[in-house]
Amino acid sequence: MVSRRETLVAGVGAVAGIALVARASLPPLSRARFVPLAGQPLELEALDGSGTRHAVTLEDVPGSERSFALRFTTGAAVPEGTYRVRHRDLAPVDLFVAPIGATAGRLEAVVNRGAA
Repeated sequence: MVSRRETLVAGVGAVAGIALVARASLPPLSRARFVPLAGQPLELEALDGSGTRHAVTLEDVPGSERSFALRFTTGAAVPEGTYRVRHRDLAPVDLFVAPIGATAGRLEAVVNRGAA
């Protein structure tokens, strides 16, 4: 006979497995991949060979599924350039990031994958 605990553990494992498969099936550069990360901390690693890293927060992901912007905030000015975006729930992705607006510490990366 299967206990209630074993049933609960199996159910939680199945749900976690489904979530992992669903996340893995998303294209790496889709809006759906980034929306759940809004409000969470990420890291930008400069790809210019300097080894510079910046802690940022993903604030917003406006746009459509294939054409969207990633808007970040941080406590310091970050120069424009190509950065590897890192988060524990995201495969690293390289994007060009640029400051936006008059306030230091506001950044944006634009993704435009065009029509399907």
